[in-house]
Amino acid sequence: MLNGQTLGKKIAKVQVVKIDGYRAGFLDYFIRWVMRIVDINLFSGVVALVVIGSSKKHQRLGGIASGTAVITLKNKVTIDHTILQEVEADYEPVYTSVLKLSDNDVRIIKENLITALKTEDHKTLLIIKEKIIKVIGQTPAKDITAENFIKRVIKDYNHYSAM
Repeated sequence: MLNGQTLGKKIAKVQVVKIDGYRAGFLDYFIRWVMRIVDINLFSGVVALVVIGSSKKHQRLGGIASGTAVITLKNKVTIDHTILQEVEADYEPVYTSVLKLSDNDVRIIKENLITALKTEDHKTLLIIKEKIIKVIGQTPAKDITAENFIKRVIKDYNHYSAM
């Protein structure tokens, strides 16, 4: 009836589900409820914190005993997770052959760019740059960094694919 959600879980946009993918049943909810006495009430939540912190799937004892977990129903996907990016109306692309890349190529390039920037992995940036040059057949000016070249290729691709 409530699909694994109390009023509080519905507000928080979380839900109790079986780990095996099946819908949790009355017995599962009952086990979770009974184990709450040990998890939370008996030791003021200390047991729950220790078990959640040390369990592989971050479950409390009630979740482990019933084979359930609490999942979020919030949509965490943003435009940053796609290849799409805003391009100004008067934008002038530099690399006309970027359309030799596929959407999947650009997605992979963008994901690797983000990872390389976070980890300050300049070697990966250079590898990405060289692979792009091989595919599109255009080289950047000597004073353009690998990072700026890759960003420009992504922006140019968005410009042409939005037309």
